[in-house]
Formats: sequence, C-alpha cells, structure tokens
Amino acid sequence: MILFWCSILLVFLFIVPFVPGIRVLRNKIDAAPLSVNMDYCKDPRYFALSFKRILSDQLKDCRITGFYKLQLSKQETVQIADDFAAEEARNAVIGHICCVKNHFASGNGSVFEKEIYVRGAANIGEKTSLRALACDGDVHVQRGVNIIRWLDAEGDITIEEECRLGISATCGKTLSLARNCSFKRLYGLPVVTAGSPVPAGGERGQADGQAAEREVAAALQRRVRAWSCEDSPSPEGAIERDISRIPPHSRKDCSIITAHSLTIGDDSLIRGHVKTYGNLSIGTGVTVTGHLFAEGDIHIGRDSRIAGIVFAHGSIICEDGVSVGSPGRIRSVIGQKGIVLRDRTTIYGYIMTEGRGAVV
Repeated sequence: MILFWCSILLVFLFIVPFVPGIRVLRNKIDAAPLSVNMDYCKDPRYFALSFKRILSDQLKDCRITGFYKLQLSKQETVQIADDFAAEEARNAVIGHICCVKNHFASGNGSVFEKEIYVRGAANIGEKTSLRALACDGDVHVQRGVNIIRWLDAEGDITIEEECRLGISATCGKTLSLARNCSFKRLYGLPVVTAGSPVPAGGERGQADGQAAEREVAAALQRRVRAWSCEDSPSPEGAIERDISRIPPHSRKDCSIITAHSLTIGDDSLIRGHVKTYGNLSIGTGVTVTGHLFAEGDIHIGRDSRIAGIVFAHGSIICEDGVSVGSPGRIRSVIGQKGIVLRDRTTIYGYIMTEGRGAVV
C-alpha cells in the first residue's frame, strides 16, 4: 500500500510542472506572437545626453559662476563659467568638471581630466587631451587631439588630422573627418571624410582650411542628394544563389545569397540585398539598393553607392567617393575587425568597429 501511494505522489509531482503549458495549449491564451519593435536601437548619443541631463539636474540651483561640490556618480568639483578661453594657458592640467555657459577654447597641449559641457561653440587646441566633451553648438577639433572617452555636439563637428576619437564621436549634423584619424564609433548626418591634403611646403592657414572643408562637405551632400535609392525593390522572394562573380555593367533585379566569395563588376546595379559567406568585393560605380552582409571582408570600390546597412564579420574598406544611406535614410556600417574610410566617403548614420577604425 505504501508503495502504491508513493507511486501516485511521484506521478503527481511529475505532471504538475507541465500543467501551465498544457493549459496554454488547450485554451490558446498565448496564441499571438510576441510584439517586437524591430526599429528599436540605443541612441548613439546616449553618453552625452545622459551626462547633460544628470549635470543639469544638479546645477539647477547653481546660477553664479564659480566652483561647486556636487554629487554625481560620486562627489565632484564642478566649475561654472560664462566663457572658457585658455589659448594662452598652454599645457594646463584641469582636474575638475567644466560647465561653460557660452563658448569654450582650450590651449594647445592642455589636459582635461574630467568631462566638459559647453552650451555654445567649442574649439579644441592642438594636441589637447580630454576625457569627454558635450557641446550644444559646433565643435572644431584641431590637429593631434586625443579624446579618451567620447565627443558629442548638437551641431557640426570638424576634426583635423591625426586625432584619436576614443570610444565615440557623435553629432546631430555633419561630422567631418580629416586623414589619419582613428575611431571606434561614429554617428553623424552625415559622416564625411573630406580628405583635403595640406599643400607641400607649408601649413595651410586655419581659415582657408575651414573654408575648404566646408566647400567639400557641401559638395558631397549635394552629390548624395542628387541620387536616390527609392528605386522599386526587387521582386519579393527573387533570389539568385551561389554565384561568385557578376560581370561589369550588369543589372540584377533580385537579392543574392552565395556560399562563395563574391565579386561585383564595375558600374553594376543590384536591386536587392547581397549576402555572402565569404568575402565581398564591389567594383567602381556600383549601386546596391539593399543591404550588404559578409562573413568575411567587404571592399567597396570608388564612387559606389549603397542604400542599406553594411555589415561584415571581418573588415570593411570604403574607397574614394563611397556613399552609404542618404538624407532621411539612416544606415549603419559595422565591421567587427576594422573599418577603413578613404577620401570623400559619405555615410548617413552609424559607424562601428570592435577593431580599429581609420581615415586614410
């Protein structure tokens, strides 16, 4: 008898965990699929927006210029100033947080060990090292600046040669990069690489350099606006598989999925997505109206235009004149092992790598 009741108890304990699942299957109370927001993504400017919100909350009662002790993530010294102009204070070391109501300018070779918040425009002197900068206006970063963590602006960011951009450089307008800059994450509308060289035999004047950068950036934006990838998409479900080469001047009204490495010839048009389990090499003047995915590397040839996302488990190289996305069509360029951007590249949206990003 004891054995019988023990068996009944064992069967009961075995069945109990399955009762909720059986109830769902019988009554169909969870038959609908889960609602997933496919457009959700973390704001690429999260660092700066969070910092400004926290600092503004703490400064709401601090209206007089001077130094304050405030509790942020820990107790910090915060300097409030109308303007900050340290052009003459070369090689200065600033060890506190700065909040500047108007404009900010740092001297060459200065070191800022804490965050900076500027409500006007900011000019960062040559070979300055700073932890992080959030700016409500435009930012001009001179040659050789080292950003330890992040840089953000509501307006434009212009970055000169040989700068290191830390974890993240983002802005609400145009992010313009000169040669020999390194990065991890970028976000701009758009991100452009002007690639204007310094004339041989002497340095370019600052005013002339800024005018040249503005002219090149404007020309790039006009060129991107002149074309649109709103072309009718490829027929739904139309896919060409397992090819390794597309000849020059081809037109493909389908998506392409291949287990091989793929080469797309010059001046071709692909009205669909491209996915390869090898490397992807795109020739000169190619237009792709969809996304690019590669298990290996992606090489995008000169003056090619990509409407969709570009993702590679390997590295990505964008040659001169490459365009990704367009006004109103924000895209991502993600190369896990590295990204190289050459002259006149225009990317609307987000750029990220776990390796080394470089403008060459």
